Amino acid sequence: MSSTPMIGMMIIGINKEDNMTIEIPKEKVMEAIHKFDSIGEIAEYLGVTRVTLFKICMTYYIKSLPDGRKNRPDFKADRARDIFADKNFHGMTYSAIGKKHGITRQRVFAILKGQYDKSRLATETS
Repeated sequence: MSSTPMIGMMIIGINKEDNMTIEIPKEKVMEAIHKFDSIGEIAEYLGVTRVTLFKICMTYYIKSLPDGRKNRPDFKADRARDIFADKNFHGMTYSAIGKKHGITRQRVFAILKGQYDKSRLATETS
């Protein structure tokens, strides 16, 4: 199947569990996009594969899919700076910072320790 056929205002897609065609209205796709943060969660909610989800979005001209920033290095660097600021300038606890960023307090500690080690190394070598 080279492309996902369109019937009226509904998309016919392949259901990943039953391997049969299903109809997905644009409103349901948009609801899922606003409800979930990752492409995998959206595809699972709709009951289709990621590839089918991309085809559906291309057919409906939907450009607002999540961009997957959580695993990009620049996102992690921005998050680490925010965590550093929350701890050192705003006096937040590890638990509060963890809740804000959706990570455990142990991960907050590890990120701050890593930043301290990097800054100490930078000052020792300069």
